[in-house]
Amino acid sequence: MYDGEAYIKVLGNKKLISLNKNYPDKEISEDTQFEVIGKVVGKVN
Repeated sequence: MYDGEAYIKVLGNKKLISLNKNYPDKEISEDTQFEVIGKVVGKVN
């Protein structure tokens, strides 16, 4: 959860990285509150 919304992102260095280029990365700082609530284990074609 990031700012009250759920996203599927990769945790990078100071940002949450979107693998879908239609959506921007989310910057994180010491003040950013976010929670990892799951893990992607596959995809549906």
